[in-house]
Amino acid sequence: MSLLERIDTESLTPSALWRAMSDEERREAGLAVYRDVDDRAYRRELNRAIAASIRFREATVARLPPEKRVEYLLRSVQPDDDLASTLLLALHVGRRTELLGVFLDGLGIPHDGGMIDPSHELSPPADETLVAVVDELRARVPAKQVALYLAALLAMDAGTWSGLRRLLAGGTASA
Repeated sequence: MSLLERIDTESLTPSALWRAMSDEERREAGLAVYRDVDDRAYRRELNRAIAASIRFREATVARLPPEKRVEYLLRSVQPDDDLASTLLLALHVGRRTELLGVFLDGLGIPHDGGMIDPSHELSPPADETLVAVVDELRARVPAKQVALYLAALLAMDAGTWSGLRRLLAGGTASA
């Protein structure tokens, strides 16, 4: 069963998306926090969640190898929406920058390595532009990665990315 068959795009949250992801995708997201994203707050947030779930001290968890921490993440942690958002961001910013670049450049959204310029005022993109950019993504990036990225955008900001619902269902943004 594909990711898109496991989610309800009408009520999608970051934590629901996390639960629908494969173990491989969740593992990749966890490793991205520790290896690919230079943000101590992300690592601290994840270490705290792991420590709480396995009843270890945070300092003990921080000394474990990243692979071991990620295994605890997969087995013991049920991320809330904030932690799931952190993990989804780390996955995409840390490991899927080509995808982010194609998407954001296609929409004319200023960014630095996939992180949207904080001074940019995000607004819902025009349907025809969104369709064209998603078509380009699908031509250049593996379908599973595209589906996860679009679902992550929708889960984290349904107001801005509501046009993605129809695209995720296989239609067009305005269908």
